[in-house]
Amino acid sequence: MLQETTRNGLLLLLSILAGIAAGLAAGGFVGADGILQPSISAALSRPAALGAILAAIIAAIVAGGLMSRAANAAVGLFVAGWAFFALAWRMEPVERAVLSGLPVMTLAAECVVWAAAAGIAWAIILRGSGGLADVEPTTAGDRPHPIWSRDAGRMALAAVAALPAAWVLARTPDPGQVIAAATGGGIAAGLAGRLAAPHVQPYVIVPVTVLFGGAAMAFTSWRLGVNLPATARASGLPPLAAIHGAAWAAGSMAGVAMGLGWARSFLHHEDEVAADTPGRRRVSSVGGDRAE
Repeated sequence: MLQETTRNGLLLLLSILAGIAAGLAAGGFVGADGILQPSISAALSRPAALGAILAAIIAAIVAGGLMSRAANAAVGLFVAGWAFFALAWRMEPVERAVLSGLPVMTLAAECVVWAAAAGIAWAIILRGSGGLADVEPTTAGDRPHPIWSRDAGRMALAAVAALPAAWVLARTPDPGQVIAAATGGGIAAGLAGRLAAPHVQPYVIVPVTVLFGGAAMAFTSWRLGVNLPATARASGLPPLAAIHGAAWAAGSMAGVAMGLGWARSFLHHEDEVAADTPGRRRVSSVGGDRAE
């Protein structure tokens, strides 16, 4: 294991490189007005936009995979979120796009693509690192299936906690505010999901969190209907309608990683006791420490 200072330096370096790599590919989202759009459909070239998403996936997997090898899965997953952060940061706010005629329902539907992108990167990193080391089996010694078990279902449902957290934080349409809101939602989802299902590896939680974000955007579009552009012009978009898919992908990956670590402090794990056993040592993670 790397020394603490070296590891933190590597975390910073890989986060920056992942962001640069994805940021350079963000040009695929340029629209007819020369501005980077928050929608695949609004880009001049849909293949170029999809190529930018693919570049973000690759950057996330490479950076997150290297970091998970150097430290642990939680830190690697956190680093991976910075690739999507770079894409989201460069995009035009949803409010301006809506005033230009982009349907919010289109943005909501595209959250399916962003959920798949974030979910693929998340799953590959999690699988490649062997999963979170502090996820213990049940008292019966079983390890629930990470996708098809009841525990996975509980974790997925608990991800709805992302919505109230993001709603509280999303006060302006600025890119930084939108990404921060999605990250806060990711933290809430990770915390709630881990507490609801502490014995299952968190494969489902990131894509489901993005899908919940898309569902909230779709509900807002349906509720306001044709009045949505007028509402945006008069008083701004409702908070959850301002968070687009790229922001949810970025915030979910980085935020969920932090939330999972934070949840660990509420759970009793045998490795906390084993940390005082000869031959075991405590290793830092995104939200806490673990014994190794």
